[in-house]
Amino acid sequence: MKTLFIKKKWIVWFVLATLVMPAFALAGNKALIRDLIIMNSARDLLLYFTVGKAFTPEMEEAIRNGIPVRFSYYVDLIEEKKRWPDKAIVTLSFDRSLLYDSLKEEYRVEFKGENKFFTTGTLEEAKKIMVEVHDLKIASLSDLSLMGKYRLRVKSLLAKKTLPLNFQYILPFSTLWEFETGWYSTEFIYQKGVSGTK
Repeated sequence: MKTLFIKKKWIVWFVLATLVMPAFALAGNKALIRDLIIMNSARDLLLYFTVGKAFTPEMEEAIRNGIPVRFSYYVDLIEEKKRWPDKAIVTLSFDRSLLYDSLKEEYRVEFKGENKFFTTGTLEEAKKIMVEVHDLKIASLSDLSLMGKYRLRVKSLLAKKTLPLNFQYILPFSTLWEFETGWYSTEFIYQKGVSGTK
């Protein structure tokens, strides 16, 4: 009887380990915001950043088979006040979509809301365009207070409407096609036309 109990115990541990391990594997590949930089031109505050670990091999294979992918980006600029509630200066969102055209053998990346798109013959180049944000105008410098303290935060996620309905209920897609970076933030003080990051 004791031996039978031990075998059952091992079976239970094996099942638990099998269920838990994929979750840890996904956690290790979690998408993240990298290289978050704030700069300014003569008149505007500009943002640069990259999303790392946004694509899984399963996503890449699905893209090659014609399934579209859309990433959503969210940016908030908040002025921090000492004696008053923080003030939201800018809240914006934008999307980028990636689709493979098998007839033309090219990848098309569309910037939703900007009437802008890029085409390339390689998936690597298309992925780079999808995850690199540069020269994004956040606000006019005239909207900022001299010596004001600001917090800028950024988040990215895979839009859930990306997948066709018949794919949304398949287990590998529901787990391997989900990412959300969470909010990444940086603080800076605006001084004499230059933003000093803290």
